[in-house]
Amino acid sequence: MSAVLKLVEEMIADLVVAGMLLTELTGILVLLYTFVKALVHLLRRYTQGKVKLILARGIGLSMEFMLVSEVLHTTISREWKELGILAAVILIRIALTLLLNWEIRNEKLEEEDSLPQKKNLVAAETVEK
Repeated sequence: MSAVLKLVEEMIADLVVAGMLLTELTGILVLLYTFVKALVHLLRRYTQGKVKLILARGIGLSMEFMLVSEVLHTTISREWKELGILAAVILIRIALTLLLNWEIRNEKLEEEDSLPQKKNLVAAETVEK
């Protein structure tokens, strides 16, 4: 019976490792896509705020995938020291995600505040013509 349990345990560990690799790869792909998208927007001379918003959103999404990988890693960790390190990594990633979300919210508010000013400038230019 213990041989069967050991086999099941090994299969679960392999499945968890595969899941970790898949989520980390997804996070890396999201980061690469975000970089390319932000670079294209930068080259097209979009506003710096728009480019920062694209980067922040992409990094935040990537961090979520990386966090899933860390949570999966906790299921196969065997030592307290390793769990402590994982807990620290998870807390740091959560803090970074919260910081990015805060920055995204502030960038959106700044963008919304600047829209009425832009509309007034366009209206003033139209009246002058």
